[in-house]
Amino acid sequence: MARLVTPTAMKNAVTAMASLKPEAVAVEINAMKFAVRRPVRAVAVTKMWMQRMILARCWVIANDTTSPFDARVFCRATYDALTLGTFEDFDPEDAEQRAKMDGYFGALIAAGAMTDEDRLDTLALSDVEMTGADLFGRPMDETDIRNIRAELP
Repeated sequence: MARLVTPTAMKNAVTAMASLKPEAVAVEINAMKFAVRRPVRAVAVTKMWMQRMILARCWVIANDTTSPFDARVFCRATYDALTLGTFEDFDPEDAEQRAKMDGYFGALIAAGAMTDEDRLDTLALSDVEMTGADLFGRPMDETDIRNIRAELP
């Protein structure tokens, strides 16, 4: 069976509660909120970009024959990828994916379809808050706390 990786923040919380019994620590950790960075879900991007009219601007630019050809093609591809569900989740922590997305965002900003604020807010979709139980994959118990304490220096 694969060993669960305990996030540093969770280890720090367990360390801070060193004087508590493992059962009490488990209750606290299960309810505690942790900031976590996750891949950005394509469905979340689509929803936000629809609400902010980014996709509408992509459609307008793609269909405006006075817009530069490259902007038209790129906006059409963006509109189609998001509305047809072919856009994939991406991980801003992955250097290769981040470089591609930065280029993608830059082209949309240059075309006038989105702003830098939209770019930053899209990347922020990766920042989520999870309870300790959700982060661990299940509610923790006293055995889990003992195991975490055993890993600590």
